[in-house]
Amino acid sequence: MGVNLIPLELPKLPYGAMTALLTAEAAAAFDELTTTGHDKLLAEQSADDWPNAFRVSRSILPSNTSRANRARTLAIQQVSKLFEQVTSSLH
Repeated sequence: MGVNLIPLELPKLPYGAMTALLTAEAAAAFDELTTTGHDKLLAEQSADDWPNAFRVSRSILPSNTSRANRARTLAIQQVSKLFEQVTSSLH
C-alpha cells in the first residue's frame, strides 16, 4: 500500500495541567449559556457534567491559566518535533 510506519512515542508531559485551560476555553464558548442561567436546563447536572465544569471554570485563577498555557506550549513544541520526523521520512 506504500505506507511506511514510523514508531513514535508521545513525550511525557504534564498533560493534566492543561485540563483546566481546556475546560475554561470550552466554558468560554458557552459563556452565554452559563451567564443567562440556561445551563440549568441541560439534562445532566452531576459534578462531572459540562454545566458544572463550565460554572467551576469561571473561578480559575489567572496563575493557573498561565501554568496551563506554558504546559500547552511545551506540548505543542514537542509534538511538532514528532510531526517533523514523520514529514521528513516522506521525502
